[in-house]
Amino acid sequence: MIYTHLNVDLDAVLSLCCESLLHKVPLTAATVQFVPANQMDFPEYSTLIDLQINKHDRDHAYAEKYAEHIPDEISEEVRFQDCFGYDPGTWQIMLVALKKVGKTDLEICNYFLPIVDGLFRIQQDRIRAKPIYDQLPKVEIKGFQNTYKFLVIEYERSPKDVTFWAGRDGCYGTIYLENYNMGITRYNIHTEPNFMRLPKLNGWYQEKFIYVRGTRKSPATSFPPQFNNMDGFIAWLKQKFVEYKL
Repeated sequence: MIYTHLNVDLDAVLSLCCESLLHKVPLTAATVQFVPANQMDFPEYSTLIDLQINKHDRDHAYAEKYAEHIPDEISEEVRFQDCFGYDPGTWQIMLVALKKVGKTDLEICNYFLPIVDGLFRIQQDRIRAKPIYDQLPKVEIKGFQNTYKFLVIEYERSPKDVTFWAGRDGCYGTIYLENYNMGITRYNIHTEPNFMRLPKLNGWYQEKFIYVRGTRKSPATSFPPQFNNMDGFIAWLKQKFVEYKL
């Protein structure tokens, strides 16, 4: 039997869902009991989650026990809410909304269960993407006042999660050539460089965060007339970043 406290918070919900997924225990009234947080007596071989008897350090959430299985940003959200009463994401408002419509503790945990399952898969994909990212080339482009590092992906569609590691590694975005699609994108954690400062090329689409010719939704059918390879595009970017003061 798994025991956690009544009136579940994010820490208890995430921890219970992790326990369920890792040990393949369905969340039912036969497997989970919600008890007062200060209860001290439990049957032998019980699994205790986020209770006073096994209370975690004041500055850490109980769910950090499962940190290797979930994305860092989710673990941090839960830690902030549990320790400081602040959730920088949307998990807390989702939890409150479910309580507002009268969902029980067990119903709330089962609502979050497939979400946490998805988080497990995101984390697994990120782990698989790390060695792929390490092998991909990177290029530095000197701007007017800054030097920007970009991930370079040519021809092969790499897992989306490589950009997670690129962001962690200080990259500002990706320069890519996929079939005939070519472009440069900026990750949303950055506000610079602003690609609207680049000169407008015929057939190219331009926004502050993207400068492309051809997309997956509307693929190009030939190389752009300006560049027929990645090296030419990168050389042009290196020139224009300085010339147009990016």
